[in-house]
Amino acid sequence: MTTTDHPTNAAIHYETWSSKAKHMHAQAPDLSSGFGAMFQKLMGEGALSVREK
Repeated sequence: MTTTDHPTNAAIHYETWSSKAKHMHAQAPDLSSGFGAMFQKLMGEGALSVREK
């Protein structure tokens, strides 16, 4: 198995995240809205740059 085949590969995550997020929002809109706001805040510029995160 190579790193590109590994199921935790970031490319796989980013390819599938949009459809998973839409499904999560449909099932629990309040929860997904709160998570989205928290995620944006955490991944924004701060002690670490966006690139470093």
